[in-house]
Amino acid sequence: MYGYMIVLALFDTCFLDWVLFPNIRRVRLPGTEHMDREYHQKWFHVKAMFPEIPVFAVGGLLIALIMTWIW
Repeated sequence: MYGYMIVLALFDTCFLDWVLFPNIRRVRLPGTEHMDREYHQKWFHVKAMFPEIPVFAVGGLLIALIMTWIW
């Protein structure tokens, strides 16, 4: 589960935050269409992802325990 959550976070950061939202204005959140400079800040998105890694570890452990209990 931890690996799955890390891959999902990498997809979110690398594809959605770096490729999709900065380049296609139609998919941006309403009210943020004018924030071109903020959407192109790649280092901001990477720094925002780092604190999530321990949270993913705890979440992955909880999900693994739940799945073990169910099976």
